[in-house]
Amino acid sequence: MPRILPLIILALFFLPACAPKLPPEGVKPPAAEELWSEFRNSSGAVPEMHSFRIEMSINFSGPKRRDRILAEVWGNRNYPVRMDLKAGMGRIFSMWREDSQNWQAFYPGENTVYIHEDGQRGAEVLGFPTPFNLLETSRFLSGYYALLTPGKYTRTQKKYPGFKYFFSPDNAIRSLTLDHQGIPVRIAGMDWAAELKDYDREKGMAMRIDMQLPGKKRAVIRIKEAEFREKYWEDKQLQLRIPPDAETRYLLDSEEIGSNRPGLKETFMFGKRKTVSICGLSGDVPRIGASDLRHSNRGGRP
Repeated sequence: MPRILPLIILALFFLPACAPKLPPEGVKPPAAEELWSEFRNSSGAVPEMHSFRIEMSINFSGPKRRDRILAEVWGNRNYPVRMDLKAGMGRIFSMWREDSQNWQAFYPGENTVYIHEDGQRGAEVLGFPTPFNLLETSRFLSGYYALLTPGKYTRTQKKYPGFKYFFSPDNAIRSLTLDHQGIPVRIAGMDWAAELKDYDREKGMAMRIDMQLPGKKRAVIRIKEAEFREKYWEDKQLQLRIPPDAETRYLLDSEEIGSNRPGLKETFMFGKRKTVSICGLSGDVPRIGASDLRHSNRGGRP
């Protein structure tokens, strides 16, 4: 069963880039600070957006496998966010939901829901190497790059006809390259990079993202459809419908479940069982103490 986060969902890899577009003859390229201000002011072309929906295809390749999956991400600007991952003839094999409290991933084929307090770490434990949680992934896909990058850079490097901006190593994003119009063309972290291509000025977003991830993995994301709305999604449209008899597993950062199934490692820390409500549906799930959940301390997170 394929397992990949669109960025990663946040769930991406780089291929040789096309030659950069140059400014018109006789026009002086802007200075680094001027270009940075243009980027900060224009990132995300739909500032009145309250909700979104994005459909995409993801072609993933690694040393041992190649996969192609379809993904749909939708939600409100500041939570909740949903994502469905599809394989084959549109069959959904995984459904994710993230809000301000936690991240959940339900696998119908296993009738199991996995829960983690941090969406980036939860996805990573399940074998999805991604630099972002689901909300950050949605912003990345939607072109809201300024919401993901620090407000100040530490230094710059000329990358004709634009500039490369560097940030503190404590941030998930460590560098950003802008062309002469202030449009992002490359974003990189400690062990990943994303080439932003086919930029749609009307939507303010890249329609293709080529990514390079750890372990010699690559992914090409192609945006098929992007919709931005002033109206919020209703709560019922963002619910993760989990059968009452589904098994619930709370993930620890120390786990390494990955995508080699069957045979999940039985090293979860479970307590006594009790009935609780998850996303409006009640069921018998394991209870786990707060001390059993290890918090992620990723730099650069708001």
